Amino acid sequence: MSEPRLILYFPQSNASYELKPGDETVAGLSELCDLDLRRYFGGQRLRTISRLHFKIVYIEDGGYAIVDLSSLNGTRVNDEFLLPGVYRVLRNGDYITLANSEEFVIAVVADVSTASEIFADVPRTQTLQIESPSDVGLRYIHGLDQFVVDGHRIPHSHLSPLEHTLLRYLYIRAGRICSYDDLARNVWGYQRLDAVQNNTISKTVSNLRKKLSSLSDGSGHKYIATIHGRGVKCRLLPAQPAA
Repeated sequence: MSEPRLILYFPQSNASYELKPGDETVAGLSELCDLDLRRYFGGQRLRTISRLHFKIVYIEDGGYAIVDLSSLNGTRVNDEFLLPGVYRVLRNGDYITLANSEEFVIAVVADVSTASEIFADVPRTQTLQIESPSDVGLRYIHGLDQFVVDGHRIPHSHLSPLEHTLLRYLYIRAGRICSYDDLARNVWGYQRLDAVQNNTISKTVSNLRKKLSSLSDGSGHKYIATIHGRGVKCRLLPAQPAA
């Protein structure tokens, strides 16, 4: 049986890119990337894709896995946003969406000459960290536009539209500190920080924490952290205690 190949199909440009066993492919908006996405995507929103956006690696005896390279606006596989630095196995029929935009969709296609199960689960001996479902943590289900905190789905009516937008903005930038200026511009829609008071942002963040904690005790502070003097940061998993 021939070894598995991965084909990425770009509907927008009706073009494809093939990865072969052993390939490690970095994709983004840079001539330094193995896969320069400027050849496949266009439009005014192209700049929302990062210079180094994601990487796909070959898994011995199994297929391929994708990892987000701490991109500015995130990478999604089907309905799940990827946690930066955490690998996810790719399977035939998956869809990769970049920068949360339907303009930047990539279809994952199996080579028809290979076995139908070419994208098998990663062997247990594999050392890559593979994302798996868990009741612990903060997750987003894109198809439902709904968050899940520690296994509890957050009802749409539980958050105000502004709180939902704030949580989504922080979520796709998980692990990074979002300044108050960033939040004023991208969540509140103001061009200048002085157009919205700091205490208004702080109050909304506080309300969001309380509502998360009402569903899972203490989750608000576990997943939404204020970094004094710098901004707000979202964690998708609880912080690990110091050794």
